[in-house]
Amino acid sequence: MQWIKEALNKMSKLHLEKILELAQSLQDYSAEKITDTPLEELLPFLQILEETARDEKMDAEPAVSKKSPGASPVIRDFHRQLTVKMEMEQAQKILAASKPWPWLRNYYFYKDYHSLITREQEMAGFAPYERLAYIGGGALPLSLILYQQLFGIRGVSIEKDPELAAISRKVLQKLDLSSHIHVIPGDETLLAEIEFEGFIVDAQAQPRKRVFTHLHASAPAEAKIVCRAYAGLLNSQLSPEDVSGFQAMDQCLFSGKVNLSSVLVRKV
Repeated sequence: MQWIKEALNKMSKLHLEKILELAQSLQDYSAEKITDTPLEELLPFLQILEETARDEKMDAEPAVSKKSPGASPVIRDFHRQLTVKMEMEQAQKILAASKPWPWLRNYYFYKDYHSLITREQEMAGFAPYERLAYIGGGALPLSLILYQQLFGIRGVSIEKDPELAAISRKVLQKLDLSSHIHVIPGDETLLAEIEFEGFIVDAQAQPRKRVFTHLHASAPAEAKIVCRAYAGLLNSQLSPEDVSGFQAMDQCLFSGKVNLSSVLVRKV
């Protein structure tokens, strides 16, 4: 069996080298450069990231952090900025289209989110009469759109960036969904002002501890709360400190273009 261990070690080393090469390539990509660079030039980096994130041969995060402490933050920041850019550009295409729905379905992550929402709904069981608040909706509130289209669930997107919130509102108007999904510009402190039965915390909603502190203070005891987190290199896993006062009820793992986990929790 020694040859198997040696083969796995070799693959792990190659995997690690690939990740470090990716981080080196991304070091010069500031938020401004990502904004100014055509998307077709950035997608190859995303595809490499997707390949490494899906690799199940090793848990890359500890090895990467030990070998190069700055590599993981570089990769995570690039992914976050690129995701914002992709949502913004797709939103603009939707707004400019005479038939917007095909452009929504053409979005890079559409099929993955369609599958993710289906699995989340199987886990959480949101009812059509329940109101769903999404924390960190971005410029393209795809999750809420799919929850509405697939399951008839109404929702509100809470987005702290005023520009992204404004674009999101226009997209919903273009898709004729404004009566089902609303957009509120602001952060997690707004949770104290609204009454909802269900909540979803986006994987990139930050700072995590503050978000969950306000959520715990505002959500009713019986509320269904879904927390999303990236795995591996994009690690945004929930620490015990983040979710103090909550109890995990169920979890679903989804391996699409990037690895996401969704955890159903409740207040205790």
